[in-house]
Amino acid sequence: KGPCVSSFIGHVGGDCGYCEDKKQYGKAENEKKNTAQFLYNVPVETYEALINMNWRRCSSYYYQPLNKQICCPQYAIRLDVTTFNKSKSQKRVEKKLLKQLEALAKPKEKTIKMEDDHQNKEQETIQMEIKNDLLKAIKEMDLGNENKLTLIHRMHAKKFKKQSIHMTTNYPMILAKGDIKKANEIASSIVTILLKQTQQMEEPSQRIASAFVNQSHPGVINLRLMPHLLPLFEKAKQPKPSIKPTKKENVPIMERIEDYLLIRLTPSFCTEEKYELYDAYQKHVHLDEETSQEGFSSFLCESSLTKKIDPSVPFSGYGTFHLEYRLRHNNHLVGVSVLDILKEGLSSVYFFYDPAYEHLQLGKFSVLYEIYRMQLEQQKKDASFKYLYLGYYIHDCVKMKYKAQYQPCELLCPETFTWVPQVEAVKVLNQQPYGRFAKDTVPTYTGFLNLPNTIFFLSNPEKGNLQIRRADVDPLLSASMKKELALFHHSMGNMSLQISFFLRVDQLIQPAS
Repeated sequence: KGPCVSSFIGHVGGDCGYCEDKKQYGKAENEKKNTAQFLYNVPVETYEALINMNWRRCSSYYYQPLNKQICCPQYAIRLDVTTFNKSKSQKRVEKKLLKQLEALAKPKEKTIKMEDDHQNKEQETIQMEIKNDLLKAIKEMDLGNENKLTLIHRMHAKKFKKQSIHMTTNYPMILAKGDIKKANEIASSIVTILLKQTQQMEEPSQRIASAFVNQSHPGVINLRLMPHLLPLFEKAKQPKPSIKPTKKENVPIMERIEDYLLIRLTPSFCTEEKYELYDAYQKHVHLDEETSQEGFSSFLCESSLTKKIDPSVPFSGYGTFHLEYRLRHNNHLVGVSVLDILKEGLSSVYFFYDPAYEHLQLGKFSVLYEIYRMQLEQQKKDASFKYLYLGYYIHDCVKMKYKAQYQPCELLCPETFTWVPQVEAVKVLNQQPYGRFAKDTVPTYTGFLNLPNTIFFLSNPEKGNLQIRRADVDPLLSASMKKELALFHHSMGNMSLQISFFLRVDQLIQPAS
């Protein structure tokens, strides 16, 4: 803990990562890319105010694009989740995900099916063997054509199965249909011979424990299986287990998805599991073969935002967290959202997923889920918690333009720092890459340019070694610092009054010209 401290860098160059030309920004002042600084011990209120000045962070590095002079202007974009209108395509994403998760959660059913197939084959084998026993008994009776074999009611396989397999231990055989007396005579003779044959068999080849004529149904022989065969048929009586949740009317689809996905908020710790997922994602999606656990931790786990745990606030705390997505049936981690939870909303930092589950479209779903969770938190705990900050919108970049699919969203005007409906802002961007979105009645931002009489210089804030010097008594420091301090105030607005300011030593070697 301690004061919020800025290690101000000023204007910096770099490569554009959004256009095909990969334009490079160099040393000339009119070729700079961002205003940049390192910030430490940043309250979430301060960061939220900076987002409203078009700043974003990467760990403790904060930057503000110089939109007026770069090739791909970057405009902050946000969504009021209380007004969100889900599109048909977004509803399809949810439905498709639910269907795929149901399929993923049934790996055991394949095993069950294999077991059922094996069981069915054993059942069929027993049925055919019993049928052969019956045919042998009929042959021994010499029920040839003279005795009209047609009196036996179509004892072909399908009929036999239909009449016999009711998942019971009795196997009826209909004889001499329509002629009750003749049917009973034939049935009694067959039973006598069948039992005689059965007694001559050796265990465990015996299949029939007993046979008798059904007195309630003339011409029907009931066969009772041997005890060691009973489980084979009794097992099939049991209904197949199903892990599919019961569909209830009016149950939100998100709740049904949560039956298959365990989604939970966790501290932004760096773990081996998370790093392996990130590494696989970077290699597959960004073709990055040079990741490291240290780099991952610095990029997506470490945060300069001050953390606060409070059960009474949305998500029970402020600061940087990870939202994990796990398959419930095997606890496999398939995705991670990196989120900054602020006072009035949630800033989506990054999302990475397991490439093996790319077909689930978890990137699209994660935004929909964040909206859903924010709506719940907003309703339960804080009505002002309603803005989802989606990073930057770049009008001519497909991978950044998709964010406008979540409507009705707003873009930050680069000249007034006021939020304007995206559908209005794009009317300007369709004509030119940079422009003013707000109406002429909104005043243009001029920045806080009044310098204090006394400036304090702080060094090495990360190590806690704060050396305070008065800049007004050191002409060399004063000239350089006043130039950078003016830029600091201008780019930070009123937030600059709440942040301790210092410059890197290499910026103080020569006075400003």
